[in-house]
Amino acid sequence: MAVSNNWLNLRSFLRKSYNREVNEWFRDISNEIPGNATARQQAKRACLILPNDSQNLASMKMECFRYVVQQSHKKPNIFGLPVGRAQAQRKYKPQVFFFFLQDSDQADPDKSPFDGQISFRLMDETSETITMAKLNSMANRVKSEFGGSTEFIWNKGKDLASYTDIPKGYAFRLLVRNKTDAKQIITKVLRVNTDSPNWNKLRYSEADSPTGAFPTSKGNLNILGKLIKEPIQRPICSVRFQYAYCNIWGKQEPVILYDRSFKYFDALAQ
Repeated sequence: MAVSNNWLNLRSFLRKSYNREVNEWFRDISNEIPGNATARQQAKRACLILPNDSQNLASMKMECFRYVVQQSHKKPNIFGLPVGRAQAQRKYKPQVFFFFLQDSDQADPDKSPFDGQISFRLMDETSETITMAKLNSMANRVKSEFGGSTEFIWNKGKDLASYTDIPKGYAFRLLVRNKTDAKQIITKVLRVNTDSPNWNKLRYSEADSPTGAFPTSKGNLNILGKLIKEPIQRPICSVRFQYAYCNIWGKQEPVILYDRSFKYFDALAQ
């Protein structure tokens, strides 16, 4: 049966747009069609739409990328309030969030990938004074510091680094492996806010026996007749920068500053 012109057009479009997304996700592998020498090359080949792929095969590859590789269906349950109700209870300064996520091929297949989040408040702004010009400038700084071809990886560990400067909107509590990593993360976040660190504000602590205080693996819990792995406190893992956004009081949806995860399509910095 002859291939329809509609499918030829759609396949051409997907190979330009969707394949670009796959290449971005597997940016450590060249943009040429990979072989199966490594598990990561095999995963990329399983996701790329090739010149002669059928409609069914292309659909299967896209589902493989979304659900097996990106695991987009694994959204953690959040304890909180709907945005409208929370905003009615408390007014707040604009807040900038940075979200990090463990690579799917590094995550435990029986659990959601580990994540990380850092945030600060814009203490010199309100919902009515902040401008799109300021948000656009901030978005470009996020891309410069955390994105591009060398997107940032946060190596989380069992040490705790605290950086507090309330008048400037900073109250960071970062799990890291060493003080050098902590300073690097803090420096990058503050650069987004056109600021520089005052290391007198940094407090660093580590347990005498980190693996004893915070075991890397725990036992199972019997919940409703099923064995569930007990949550791990302070896991050792690497989480990759995904996106940054700004929450503004009175606005229901966040302003997406920069997104390398392709979860959002309206980020200010591309």
